[in-house]
Amino acid sequence: MAADFDPVNKPEHYNSHPSGVECVEITEHMTCMIGCAIKYLWRHGQKAGADADEDLRKAIWCIERERLRLSKMRAPVFDVTREQLDAHVAAGRMTKHDGVYYVKPGHDEGLDTTAVWGPAKPVKIESFNGS
Repeated sequence: MAADFDPVNKPEHYNSHPSGVECVEITEHMTCMIGCAIKYLWRHGQKAGADADEDLRKAIWCIERERLRLSKMRAPVFDVTREQLDAHVAAGRMTKHDGVYYVKPGHDEGLDTTAVWGPAKPVKIESFNGS
């Protein structure tokens, strides 16, 4: 019944799923961007005056934003020695801080990185050859 809905506290387009589950009951357990994507998909074609195609584009944008966030959290693992990494630091291609090596922008030629990274690419070393 429309009288039970409130545009702020209980919007109809987030409360009209046949299961009776409110969208926020699901999305509050997700990351922000995934939750937003689910909300756009949930309300797709339901929100009065909203462009259904725009809701889909917004959901895709949120998912891509989450993929970018996750890609920045992942660091490539290289099977190299500490001496090799220190040589890159000495040559100015990398920096080292608290035991983590970072590739300086513009010096990632030949490194196997397929994701998009921020201004510095963290290199976590899980094992060294020899040392």
